[in-house]
Amino acid sequence: MDHAAVVLVVERIIEQFRFLIEERRFSEELYHHGVPRPEKAAQRLFFAVAHAYCKANDLDLTPEADTGNGPVDFKVSRGFSGRVLVEIKLSRNSKLINGYTRQLEAYKQAEETMQGFYVVVDVGHMGDKDVRLMQIRNTAAERGEHASPIIFVDGSRRLSASKL
Repeated sequence: MDHAAVVLVVERIIEQFRFLIEERRFSEELYHHGVPRPEKAAQRLFFAVAHAYCKANDLDLTPEADTGNGPVDFKVSRGFSGRVLVEIKLSRNSKLINGYTRQLEAYKQAEETMQGFYVVVDVGHMGDKDVRLMQIRNTAAERGEHASPIIFVDGSRRLSASKL
């Protein structure tokens, strides 16, 4: 399995995570008595999805991989050249912008990989942070820099079909 195949599996993991949160009401697990749980709850849900995909594809999944710049949320790898990072943040995180511009980039440098995904789970208090993140990403891409994808997941609570 080459690097592109690892990236494809990670993209599928993220899409399945998004689907479960948005369409299968897994968003309920992000709250306790109506209040958003800590970021760790979203990370655990992601791990549950990623673990199954990685096992099925014979990939190594390392949560909280620390290579000296602090721990990235997830590293998915197949050998040295097939490393992909995933950082998960809640929309209410005060360092949401910094997490993309500095934190993820530092992790990528430490892991010697260009490939990272920034997953933002919207549990409220987003403000204009989504717009700012996309402006930063687009500006970097326009300058010819490698800009990590940003995936937004709607983590808002949903009514069950019987209450619609």
